[in-house]
Amino acid sequence: MSEYLTIAQAAALLGVTVDTVRVWEHQGRLRAYRTAGGHRRFLAEEVRSLGGPRQSAATPGGRAGGLPNTRESLPTPSQLLGGRESAYWPGRARDARAKLEAIRAREATRELIQGREAEEARARADAEAAARERECRQRLDALKEYGRQRAYQAGLPPEWRARVTADLETYVSPIQFPSSLPEDEARSFVAARVNEIVEEFRAECARLEQDEERRRERQRTHARVQGLVAFGMTRAGWATLLWDSTESERAKRELERELRARVRSDWTETDVSGFVEDFLEEVDEEDEDDKEDG
Repeated sequence: MSEYLTIAQAAALLGVTVDTVRVWEHQGRLRAYRTAGGHRRFLAEEVRSLGGPRQSAATPGGRAGGLPNTRESLPTPSQLLGGRESAYWPGRARDARAKLEAIRAREATRELIQGREAEEARARADAEAAARERECRQRLDALKEYGRQRAYQAGLPPEWRARVTADLETYVSPIQFPSSLPEDEARSFVAARVNEIVEEFRAECARLEQDEERRRERQRTHARVQGLVAFGMTRAGWATLLWDSTESERAKRELERELRARVRSDWTETDVSGFVEDFLEEVDEEDEDDKEDG
């Protein structure tokens, strides 16, 4: 089986540099074979046919005999484009394509890495934002709970505590209570807000109590007036006991109408008695006058 050598192995076998091997290849002194990947390979038998490493007596130029001077043997551009051009440029093209593919692969890998890094950065930013939002929500919920506890401790009934809860849902917000606001100051704001509703509740209770007191006072006044009227009618019944029944009933009807119109809660029974006596006396005199006229 034929043995193939790399360019470095061929140079070592010949005792020359790699550049010299390339020059000999371009000059046609040594034939190179290309692998599928575009790399040079040299047939070992052909390399050995040029002769193994050897040294001869120094020539006047100080160079070893039998081997060409690599500096003097470098081909000119016209030599490079000579008869070996058809073998040279396809190899260069394969090398260029291989390099381009390697560059593209590196670019694709770099883009993939950058994409993954960007995605990880976005994920970290989203996670941090979610953590901040969760922390903010927990802080605001704690402030709302503090306000509800204040309302309970103030003795607010359920319907007013529900009002406090609804108000705190609007009042305790990220704009009103930013994270930079100290906790004790935030609690003082919530306490002041709850106290406003507590004071409103107490004012409402006081108003209702006043209304109830006025209602009870009106009831007491009405009951007292009714009692005084009843007292006056009782006095009138005794005073007209000996009157004609028709005149007595008429007089008592008129008296009751007058009592209801005139008696006030600050009257006393003595005042009512005097009013009844005066009224009945006046009615009796009118009746006497009518009899005389008749």
